[in-house]
Amino acid sequence: MYRGFIDNTLQFDYINRNLNITEKLAVGMGFYHSYEHFNQFTNGGQNSGDYIFRPKTGQFEALTYSKVVKATITEGYDNESEMVFYFQQEDKSQKAMIHVTLDKDTNTIKTLVDMDSIPYSGYYGYEVVAKFKILNFKNNGTFYTDSNALEMQERILNYRPTWNITDTNLNQSNENVTANYFPINSAISMNDGNSRRFTVTNDRSQAGSALQDGLIEFMQNRRIPTDDSRGMGEALNEVDANGNGIRVKATYYIDISYPLLEGGAPKQRLIQ
Repeated sequence: MYRGFIDNTLQFDYINRNLNITEKLAVGMGFYHSYEHFNQFTNGGQNSGDYIFRPKTGQFEALTYSKVVKATITEGYDNESEMVFYFQQEDKSQKAMIHVTLDKDTNTIKTLVDMDSIPYSGYYGYEVVAKFKILNFKNNGTFYTDSNALEMQERILNYRPTWNITDTNLNQSNENVTANYFPINSAISMNDGNSRRFTVTNDRSQAGSALQDGLIEFMQNRRIPTDDSRGMGEALNEVDANGNGIRVKATYYIDISYPLLEGGAPKQRLIQ
C-alpha cells in the first residue's frame, strides 16, 4: 500500500496476508560524492576510482539522488500491485525510474531500478546507490553477506575479528563508509532478534552494506573524473556509443520473513 514520499524516498506498506502482519518499507536512491584530489601524491591522499571506493571528506551517509517528479500506482486485479516512480532533477539530470511489484501470493517485492546516465562533471564524482529500508528494525549494526553465493558471513559495523579497526580513528576518517562495504554476489540479510529477517537479493555482483539499522544499500553505478592510480591510468567514465554515460538497470528482491512464526527454517539457505 502506497503511503507517499519523505525526503524523495518512496514509502509503502508491505502486508503479509498469511500472518496478518504489516511492515513499513522505503525505497530510494542516494549518492556519495567521490573523494578527488588532482594532486593526490602531495596532500590529497587516495582518490576514489576504478578500484577504490572513497567518499569525500566528512560524508558518512548517502545524500538524496534526484527528486520524484511522477508516480503511477496500479492495484492488480489478481495477485500483483505495481508502483512506478520517476526521478529527475530540475535541470533534467540525474534521471531514474523505480518499478515496484508486489506479489500477494509469494509475499515477494520485486524492485527494478532503471538508472539513466550519471551527469558528468570534470570536478565531482557520483557513486549512486539503491537504498532499501524497513522501519522500526533493530539489527544492532550486524548484518550478513553471501560468500561467493555459498554461505552467509556475519558482518559487524566497524569491527574485524582479528584486529581493532577503530584504532585509526575510523569514525572521523574517510574509511568509515569504505571499511563497511563488501562484495555482494546474491544477498544482504539482517535479523531483528529472532522475530524478523529482512533480506534484499540482487541480480548481479555489486558492492553493498548496511550502514544503519534496517537499511540496506547496493552500489548501482559510479562515474568519477579522476584516476585512483591503481593501474588503469584513466578516470572511471563509461560511456555508450553516443558518448553519454551508460544506463544501468538492476533488479532487487525484498523478502521479509518471521522465523518463529514460520517454523524457524533458516531463510538464508533459500536465497543462495
